[in-house]
Amino acid sequence: MSDAIKGVGEEVQPKRAPMNGDDRLLNGDDRLPDSFWATSNGEFDDFPGQGERFNGEVYPKLVSLSHIQAAMRRQFRLWFTCALIGFIVGVGLYVARPAGYEASTSLYLTQPPNSVQGWIADDQAIVQSRTIAGMALRRLGLGHESVAAFVTTYTVVPLTDRVLVITLKAPSQADALRKANAVAVAFLTFQARLLTEQENLDNAALEQQVSVAAKQLAGIKKQLAGLAPSSPEQRALKGQRARASAELTQLKLAAGAAKTTAEAATTLTIKNSVVLDAAAPVKVSKKRVLLFVGGGLLGGLVLGLGAVVISAIVSTRLRRRDEVARALGAPVRLSIGKVRPEGRDLLRRGLAATRDPDLSRLVSYLGGAVTRSPGAFAGLAVVPVDEKPAGSMEVAAVCLASLATRSAQQGQRVVLADLHSGAPAAGLLGASNPGVNEVTVEGSTLVVMVPDSKDAMPTGPPQRPSHEGAGERATGAFQSADVVLTLAELDPGLGGDYLAGWTRNVVAVVTAGRSSAERIQAVGEMVRLAGIAQLSAVLIGADKTDESVGLTGTQPIGPDKPTGQITAA
Repeated sequence: MSDAIKGVGEEVQPKRAPMNGDDRLLNGDDRLPDSFWATSNGEFDDFPGQGERFNGEVYPKLVSLSHIQAAMRRQFRLWFTCALIGFIVGVGLYVARPAGYEASTSLYLTQPPNSVQGWIADDQAIVQSRTIAGMALRRLGLGHESVAAFVTTYTVVPLTDRVLVITLKAPSQADALRKANAVAVAFLTFQARLLTEQENLDNAALEQQVSVAAKQLAGIKKQLAGLAPSSPEQRALKGQRARASAELTQLKLAAGAAKTTAEAATTLTIKNSVVLDAAAPVKVSKKRVLLFVGGGLLGGLVLGLGAVVISAIVSTRLRRRDEVARALGAPVRLSIGKVRPEGRDLLRRGLAATRDPDLSRLVSYLGGAVTRSPGAFAGLAVVPVDEKPAGSMEVAAVCLASLATRSAQQGQRVVLADLHSGAPAAGLLGASNPGVNEVTVEGSTLVVMVPDSKDAMPTGPPQRPSHEGAGERATGAFQSADVVLTLAELDPGLGGDYLAGWTRNVVAVVTAGRSSAERIQAVGEMVRLAGIAQLSAVLIGADKTDESVGLTGTQPIGPDKPTGQITAA
C-alpha cells in the first residue's frame, strides 16, 4: 500500500452533515430517514413504494408507437444499410442471372383441307413438340444439343385463329433470331410434308376404289366371253357390265376431280402458310428489373426494420429520462445529446473536448452540484453507470478533470480523487501514478489522488496523518482543500459504502441505451445504502423525442426539494 493511502481506512469518519434539514446525522444518529426526498410533514407518507407501483419491476415495460419510431430514427443507419445491401444483392442477382435475349416471329396459317374447328390449337401443339424442336436444331447444325432443353426456351401463343406467335429466349440476340426463324421454318416444312402425305394417302384411296371397280368390270367381261349368245345369263351379265362400266367411269371422274381439288387445296395451304413477321428482338420487360432490384431493396428494408423493431421491443436497456429516474430512484437533472467522439478518442482529446456545448453544460452542472457541508470541504462524487465497454466513464472523467481545472483557476484548493479503475481523470491531468500528486494544469495547481490498484478502496480522505511522508502530505492536502472531487466506480460485488467518507452528493452519469434497468437500480441502491441522500443523474444521448421529465414519481415539487450549497465553481 502506498504511503499516501495507508491508514485511511482506520480513520474515524466525521459526523455526517445534515441533509434536507435532518439534524439526526449531526447528532450522531446514523439512521437515515425513510424517504430521502420526502418532506418531514408526512405529506408523501401514503405514496406507494416503487415496487408497489410497478409490481416489483424496476420500471413499466411499455412499448408504444412513439418508442418504436424513436428506435427507427435512432438506428437509421442500420436499416438503411440493410436496404442498401438488399439493393446491391438484387442488382448482383440480376447481373449474374440475366434474363437473356428474346426474339419473336409470327406465322400466318391457312386452314388445312378437311380440318375441324379449333385446328389452330393443333398447330400450336405441333410447334411446341420435340419433333419441330429437333428439326430446328438439325437445321441450325446443333443436333448435339438437348431437344428437351431447347423446347423450354420458346413459347407459342395463338394470337388469332390463323396467327401463331413464337417467342424464343437465347443467351445472345443473334442466337435468339436464328433459332426463332429456324423453329418457324421447321414448322412450315413439317406442315407442308404432312399435307402432302395426307394428299397422297387420299389419292391412293381413290385409286384403289377405281382399281377395284375396274377389276369387277373385267370379271364381268370374262364371264360374258364364256356364255352363249342371246342366252338369259348373257343378257343379265350385259346389264351388270353396263352398270359396272358406268360406276367405273364415275369413280374415275370423281377421283380425278378429288385429286385435282385436294392438290389445289394442299398447294394453296402450303403456299399461303407463311412467316408473317420475321424474327425480331423483343424488348426486355422492366418487370424483371423491378423484381430483382426492387425485391432486394424491399427485402433488405424489411429485414432491417424488423431487426430494429424487435430489438426495441425486447431490449432491456433504458433510454428515456423517466425510465432512468425510476430505476435509479433519483431524478435526472440534466440530459444532453450524443457526445462525439466517444471512448478513447474522447480521452485523447483531453480537456479540449469540453469546448463542445453539451460537455460544457455538463461541466457547469457538475460545478453547481458541488455541495458544502458545515465544517467540511465541498464535495461531489461522479459515478459512471454504463456497463462495459464504458461510454459514460470517459465523459465523466473529462468533465470532472475540466471542473477541477476551472475550480483551481478560480483560486480554490482542489483535490481530485480518481478512484476509478485505470484512473482516467488523473491521466488527463498527467498524474496516473498511485499516490498523492501535485500537478499544474493551465497555470493552476491542484492535488490528484490515485489509490494503488492492489489496495483496498479508501473509505474517505485521511483526517490526520498516520505517519510522516506521503500520508502527511495527503492529510494536509485534504484538510486544506476547498473542493474534493471524486470519480468513483461502483461494483455490486464490493458495494459503495466507501463513498460516504468522500461526499454527501453523488451524480450518476448514464448513457442512453447502454445500461440495463438492473444495473442502474443497483447503483442507486448502493449509493443509498452508503447513507448518501443527495443523488441525481445525468443522461447522455437522450432521444430528441423524449418528452418525459425524469422524475421518480415521488419527488416533491417546491421548497422541500434538496438544493444544497453550490460552490462558485
